[in-house]
Amino acid sequence: MPEHLSLPGPHRGVSNTDGLCGQREVIVSESVVDGQTFRCAGYTTVTASFGVDVFTEDHLLLLRAPGVERAIFAYVRDAAGDAHAQKLAQRLTVEASRCYRVQSPHGLDAAAAQSIDETAIASNFCHRQGHSP
Repeated sequence: MPEHLSLPGPHRGVSNTDGLCGQREVIVSESVVDGQTFRCAGYTTVTASFGVDVFTEDHLLLLRAPGVERAIFAYVRDAAGDAHAQKLAQRLTVEASRCYRVQSPHGLDAAAAQSIDETAIASNFCHRQGHSP
């Protein structure tokens, strides 16, 4: 059985829009579960894409909104997550957003890292790496 499953059909919408209104920094996690993990750790300006390779126009509109200065990508730290974060950073940096990548342990997403060490979100969030196009 696959580790991650997505609902069929078109993906649209953005989770946690109320928590993102007027914020300068937005954390983008790979899934709603990872987003909730950040929220439980006290980081409320988080939203989720629909997997590492499904970033919708709704997400782009959110990150292009007036006042948003930084996008922080918190995808699984693996080849696919790194490549997608870099691709999105290149796309957004053209529009003057600063983009960063959470440096979680290799191969782990936020929920997995937090289940191993309850301080993982806080310690890994402090270790961000800027992206350059």
